[in-house]
Amino acid sequence: MTQWKQQQNNNTAVFLAAGFEEETVVSLLCQLREAGLPVSLMGLSSQPLTGTHGVKLCPDEVLTDLPKDTTFRLIVIPGNGRCARALLISPCFHRLLKNTLAEDGYVAVLDTAVPALDAAGIPRYAANPSHYLRQNHTSLNDFITRLTHLTEDPIPA
Repeated sequence: MTQWKQQQNNNTAVFLAAGFEEETVVSLLCQLREAGLPVSLMGLSSQPLTGTHGVKLCPDEVLTDLPKDTTFRLIVIPGNGRCARALLISPCFHRLLKNTLAEDGYVAVLDTAVPALDAAGIPRYAANPSHYLRQNHTSLNDFITRLTHLTEDPIPA
């Protein structure tokens, strides 16, 4: 494993694209960071992105700047269909999802992004279906708590 890959393997990436749901993204970031998890807001570019209500956020990291073999412990796709479809256009996004799932990482999808990711066949990337997590109409806080517990578990050897 590369040094970058080892470093990122314990991290969480929350993805951001135009049309993201501001309240969801901010809640995810705040609660995961408050839990002491290393979380990066990941974008398709370094430019500020505008959410559904006009709020702009700047990504911490840019997807295309990551080495091709990068993995994360957890990738969160906060959703809505517009945001998810924008992410799905990127081959780098698909590669990162495949790499992460192949290394026993998790991909978590909020309800509003599930239809777009399912239609794109993303669940098939997971050798272990329990590593592709859907919100399944649970409250956002309960889902974030579940994600926090996943990232606290030791990483399999």
